[in-house]
Amino acid sequence: AYIRKVKLAGLPMVWGSYNADQIKVILTVKRNALIIDSDGITGGSNKPVNDALKAYIASLAFGDGVVNKTKVIDAIQSAVGVIDVYPADEDWLQVSTDETPAYTSVSGQDLSSFGGSFILQEINIIINYVL
Repeated sequence: AYIRKVKLAGLPMVWGSYNADQIKVILTVKRNALIIDSDGITGGSNKPVNDALKAYIASLAFGDGVVNKTKVIDAIQSAVGVIDVYPADEDWLQVSTDETPAYTSVSGQDLSSFGGSFILQEINIIINYVL
């Protein structure tokens, strides 16, 4: 209502929002076998790598969030029981947006959000745990 009162006469106003950009991560993690099992679980049902990835994505600012590939790797390396992490190939980080619904590989170091934010679902975290 406020915008309709203050806008210029005759100027059409259209606004909307996009869904959050979906991210897919495919990596290999060298693990400490005493801490993380082959399924990425420690102790009970805790998955420190998944938790670290989700925490990084959740920490990104809404509206101007940028995913940085190096920071994704750093987040995983900070998880308990992780010795090393490396991508299997150059398609290790993929994104799906409202503009491009199919998952596509992220080229470059940074990924700016089309929809203003990112979401990382458990099904899109594909980690191969090795010794």
